[in-house]
Amino acid sequence: MLGDPTFAFVSKDKKMFDVNKALHAEPSFWKKQLASQYPVVQALALELLANADAVTPAQLLEYYKSSPNFLTRLSAFMLLTQCKSPEFLEVIKLGLNDSYELIRRFSAVYAGKNGSPELIPYIIRSFANNQKGSRVNFQLQNAMPMFSYDALITELESQRPYKHHYDEADMVANAKAAIANRFSDKKYVKDLAQLMASEPDAREIRAFIRQMRNNPLHPAIDQLVSYLYSCQDEEFRIKLIEAFGWFNYSYRASEVAKHMQAVADDSRFSDKVRNEARKTMARLSF
Repeated sequence: MLGDPTFAFVSKDKKMFDVNKALHAEPSFWKKQLASQYPVVQALALELLANADAVTPAQLLEYYKSSPNFLTRLSAFMLLTQCKSPEFLEVIKLGLNDSYELIRRFSAVYAGKNGSPELIPYIIRSFANNQKGSRVNFQLQNAMPMFSYDALITELESQRPYKHHYDEADMVANAKAAIANRFSDKKYVKDLAQLMASEPDAREIRAFIRQMRNNPLHPAIDQLVSYLYSCQDEEFRIKLIEAFGWFNYSYRASEVAKHMQAVADDSRFSDKVRNEARKTMARLSF
């Protein structure tokens, strides 16, 4: 903001250390800072410990569960998004009901990026909660199309989240209609059918493949892979393979990576297609 390289903030706390010098301190120093009275110092400590591989995903999850400070919890949450471990899924489940709105919002985003059926009960609970916040609701509604319609409806009927409302029947009917039309993988039925059409619309296929970079359609991976092998248009093959690189948070990421390995090793595909498959494999192994 100031642009002056000689300017620095100084803490009024005489016991406070020099942050700039401490950035290169040993992990043992930063482990002590986890007990700091300042949430921002706790958050920084978690990040530096994670960068030094001095804290495990299980420990990060425990810090998330136990901390009363939203900034510390947010730091633990974001660090867990970089871990391919069960704790990543667990923190999303917890985060959808966190008291801090930003964590709820990020949880909805990463729920869509991951797509595990294990998240569905938590998604339905959040979907039916009128107090979740408008921005959380927006991200949740963007995430829900990455999940199976049948699974979402089954969970809605099982939970009966509106059972204490006098107009439960109407609320359930409206929820089912919304899930069918906008908030489930049914939203993409026509797009998937277009891929298999005898005379597909090239512009629609390009748009559909492009949007999967931000909307990894986990339930349709089998159909997409089938299209990849049957498609005779190299442009679409390359675009689809590139889009698969955005499935890096998906619970099916390892499955997609195996398909990419198969493409990369298959001499029937062109060098361009095989090279793109190798790039996607690298993205999936973040």
